[in-house]
Amino acid sequence: MTCPECSSEKVLISDAETVCAVCGFVLEEIIDDAEPQHLGNYDVNIVGGVPVRPANISIGYIYSPNERRYVNGSKDIELVSSYLALPRIVETEALRLWKRCIDSKVCGGRSIDLVLAACCYLACLTYNVTVDVDKLLACFGMEEFYSIEKTARVVNRLLNLNLILPGSTHAIIIRYGENLKMPERIIIEALEILNKKTEIVCMRKKVVVGLGIIYFLNMKHGLGLTLMEVCRLGKVSPESVRDVCSALEGMKHG
Repeated sequence: MTCPECSSEKVLISDAETVCAVCGFVLEEIIDDAEPQHLGNYDVNIVGGVPVRPANISIGYIYSPNERRYVNGSKDIELVSSYLALPRIVETEALRLWKRCIDSKVCGGRSIDLVLAACCYLACLTYNVTVDVDKLLACFGMEEFYSIEKTARVVNRLLNLNLILPGSTHAIIIRYGENLKMPERIIIEALEILNKKTEIVCMRKKVVVGLGIIYFLNMKHGLGLTLMEVCRLGKVSPESVRDVCSALEGMKHG
């Protein structure tokens, strides 16, 4: 065997290849047709958090389905954060929320794009960063922000984030309570009632529930507000507010 590089006939033979002893040129690779013993078991190396057969790596079976979903969603969040010029801390929080959604199986039966958009939106709320709604909708090819808000409320509840979302009943209670100059402890009590008495929310508008709780506590603590003063804030009927108060009274005595 003659080396094509230096024409030397001196060779060295190892377990894997034959090389020129003068210049080191690889003259021949020795291929063992026998299947290596480790291919019968999982490789000791772990790729993407999952033990993988070496034979499967070439056809892409590196991640579990959840890991592939997380990786793909993370790329989307990074692109959206860049487009919206979000601070790095907000992008990190969005990625953390996305990971929690995957681990908690929040995505089951829901649009992945909506969950991703909700994670970005909730991350902005966490750090009081104003989000450009039109750009956020454009990123995910959506037309209405209501769908993102609705999904954000679900994620907020399922992950126990306890964030106050704009337009939520919690936000309404805080806003109207401050407008009526109610003591902070009363506003906190109103929020606690809302969290515990979820039955009163069914089949009622959020503004009616919020004002109903406020008027209920007004009567309980003798704050001196009239029914018309309370109703005027949300432009709702006195009958609907009284209905919420009656429901709360029934639960209180029940």
